[in-house]
Amino acid sequence: MYSRSQVTKALAEFARTKADYVRALAIANEMLESLRRGTVTVSVPWLLFQKARAQLGLSRLAEARVVLEQARQIAGGSEQRTILWRILSALADLTVEAAEAQSLREQARELVNFIVAHTPDELRATFQARPDVQTLLARVEVSP
Repeated sequence: MYSRSQVTKALAEFARTKADYVRALAIANEMLESLRRGTVTVSVPWLLFQKARAQLGLSRLAEARVVLEQARQIAGGSEQRTILWRILSALADLTVEAAEAQSLREQARELVNFIVAHTPDELRATFQARPDVQTLLARVEVSP
């Protein structure tokens, strides 16, 4: 049996992948409100990341950046590396200044490298083959 938070999390991801950003944003907001009341236990940075992705889909770039910064602060403070690298990568995509964007991508790459180093052998290739991981690694300039 799945918990309400697991089902809602899956629905938010499904709505986002189907480009139903209004629904994905509504689900993220509903879950964040539930968290404030203490009724749902799920990763706040993950929810904020999903909310920002929905805002991006609705072309609400400034709002998405604010939400991603909130997610970054919470995830960084609690060392939630598995979502933090995705937050940093998304922030890099919203950053106009090239050096700052590159710095964010490098930070994300360092987290990916940490995750790879601490992932069991049988799961490592699957993680490394993820499209979002591949996109990040392709976009990080190789430093001399």
